[in-house]
Amino acid sequence: SVLLCESSFDDMVSKNRFCSVVGWFAPIDKSDNCIKFFGRMKDLFLRRYFHGFLSESKAENQLKQLWESNSNKQSYYVVRFSESEVGGFVMSFIDLIGHIQHEKIINRNG
Repeated sequence: SVLLCESSFDDMVSKNRFCSVVGWFAPIDKSDNCIKFFGRMKDLFLRRYFHGFLSESKAENQLKQLWESNSNKQSYYVVRFSESEVGGFVMSFIDLIGHIQHEKIINRNG
């Protein structure tokens, strides 16, 4: 639920936040009791790279901290919900020299 809540100190999911999430995992098929819909959610939420509602600045901070704390410099990435496009995702990544980029991923199924 932390991926859906408004803050890490809250255990409630607002109606607006839940409705936004539906856009990322739609369609909902009532004929299978929403099993595929919730399966898509569960599959993504279990991925270590997925961080849900994470702002661009927080993604950058996390990537910088991880990159700087590792003496073996390598690239790292996180995938998060797009803040500007419902149904879209963003892959934020840091390259071998510490340069951070954000690439929008369009979810054509949602």
